[in-house]
Amino acid sequence: RLVECTPLKRCLETIYASVLPKSSKPFFYLSIRMPPSHVDVNVHPTKKEVHFLHKDEMIEAIREAIEQAVFSSNDQRTFLKQTLLPGATQVNLDEEPDKGSSRDNSKSTTKRNRAGGDYKLVRTDAHEKKLETFFFSQERKKVLPQEEEENANNLPAASEEDLEGEDAIAAKKARLGSSFQDEGLLGNRQEIALSQVVPTQVDPEELAEASGKESCSLTSVKELLEESLVDTHRDLSEILKNHVYVGMADEKHALVQHKTKLFLINVKTMSKDMFYQQTLRKFGRLPKLRFAEPLSLEPLVLLALQEEERKGNYEEDVDGDKNEAVKIVVDLLKSKRDMLDEYFSIDLTESGDLVALPLVVVKHVPDMRKLPSFLLALGHDTDWDSEKACFMSVADAIADFYSCAMTWVPSSRSQDPGGDPREEERKDEEHVIQHVVFPRLRTLLKPSAKRATDATVVQVGSLERLYRIFERC
Repeated sequence: RLVECTPLKRCLETIYASVLPKSSKPFFYLSIRMPPSHVDVNVHPTKKEVHFLHKDEMIEAIREAIEQAVFSSNDQRTFLKQTLLPGATQVNLDEEPDKGSSRDNSKSTTKRNRAGGDYKLVRTDAHEKKLETFFFSQERKKVLPQEEEENANNLPAASEEDLEGEDAIAAKKARLGSSFQDEGLLGNRQEIALSQVVPTQVDPEELAEASGKESCSLTSVKELLEESLVDTHRDLSEILKNHVYVGMADEKHALVQHKTKLFLINVKTMSKDMFYQQTLRKFGRLPKLRFAEPLSLEPLVLLALQEEERKGNYEEDVDGDKNEAVKIVVDLLKSKRDMLDEYFSIDLTESGDLVALPLVVVKHVPDMRKLPSFLLALGHDTDWDSEKACFMSVADAIADFYSCAMTWVPSSRSQDPGGDPREEERKDEEHVIQHVVFPRLRTLLKPSAKRATDATVVQVGSLERLYRIFERC
């Protein structure tokens, strides 16, 4: 059976690490013969590892032999000369080569031929740099938490145009936010009012303080995070890591390219998984997004119940008076406000006002139209009796609140939707999905294996198959 000897394996990898490129793994065959009595197989519960008698002396001898062979491999080289095949013409090395022939020979080294043909040629690669990556402005540099800054270093630098676009969106929402101070706005134009409520930017000092806190040591949180990461799908991780964004197909699905294949991804589901994992990773040390003015919980929860009633999920004759239900939810949230603030950075006052929300991912502000449903889910769907179930319910509610989807996509992209008042909002939403959400999916999400089978990620096209169809035609 297959067994391991960790000290021997580590010794061999150390030798090859000095001659191989970084992240490369060696391949070698080593035959060791010794008396069976010198092998101890009872050192691991599953018999996975073995120990040898005189292990240190044996490993030292092997190390010296391999080092001598590896380090002396470049001392001399042998080049084999091939004779001419029958019928081949003799090449005169004294003649000047023809420029035309050299041009023809260079065709064999083109990108198309190296790929193996047109049907294997990757025309848009995630690793190729764009011109915008060379643009940089020191004034635009953002303050990131330590763990996200390390992840951001692995991505191509954002263009100055992208940064200006995000700032423009934030400035636009900030201008609209002042109109929410009108007391009658919530009752008369509820949906518009909620879309205009945007928390102010987080304090950089508070952001640095939160990133410097130690990670949570609660067993229940560690178990929840391990459960979300235990079945990570390698192929989905590769697709997300090296994808190229194409565009939104509808309100919830985006098209991305990976090598020669085209995939349809459910943005809402994948972004929810990412925010869930990030909430657990930053448990107890989430920065806060503070509102300019506190928001009262009662009208927000009442708005959520009215929406549930409109959908047919709430009947006042059966479920009771809405005002009583609102009071129960608000009182429950106020009683749990210390725990919500300490672990999830959901800051509530004693009088029942919402002061701050958690900043799960930098530069992403959730859709405030989902705020009433988020508060109702916190008060109604959370299991407060069990610690693990409580943390999972709150993290799931936060992830659903922060998950991304578009409110509207034109039925035909060929038509000019410039006259539609929703077009500006659509551009802002797609900009966030393309430049904020998908770069974070690339580095922060460990996709579950079930996402490969529940239609969250579906392959809709392949260059190789398209060429086969064209060949038949």
